[in-house]
Amino acid sequence: MAFWEDIEWKAWLREYVTWKNEQIPRHAAIRHFCNELCIFLHFHGYFLRVNRNTLKSHIATGLYNSRTSCNITHWIFGEQDADYQHKVYFAHVIDSTEWNKFWNTSAKWCDLDANVLYGLERQYCIEHYVWTQLDLGISKHTRTVNELLGLDDDIISENENHDTIFQDMND
Repeated sequence: MAFWEDIEWKAWLREYVTWKNEQIPRHAAIRHFCNELCIFLHFHGYFLRVNRNTLKSHIATGLYNSRTSCNITHWIFGEQDADYQHKVYFAHVIDSTEWNKFWNTSAKWCDLDANVLYGLERQYCIEHYVWTQLDLGISKHTRTVNELLGLDDDIISENENHDTIFQDMND
């Protein structure tokens, strides 16, 4: 990042925005938003592969890069789950109604408000980014499916290729 870009970035982060009827620096709004996003995901049984600091950094960078236009390429950071497409099957757990509730309570600031230019696009991009960062292996939904299928990490290792039903019958 060039020197002048660094100054512009820092000024953008320090710019005051309205967050729930209070004027706060944008970096604080991003922190509050990311905390609410994590609470939302945890409420629905999901966890992210990235820590909160990385999440805040990615959200801030995505918002900054989408100031004058918004597309999904502004939200690709480092390593993403290359095979994230399978995660769309988990979308029924957090459907559009749930996301809309989240956006209606947590996106009431200039960067994400649906009534501002690129607001809806940024919301969509954040949803997409979140799906690429889910750690489905530790989600309650994966545990539920594994329990229903009789899969147990203590019994079956990833290196074993046998059917647990036949194994139980042999025991």
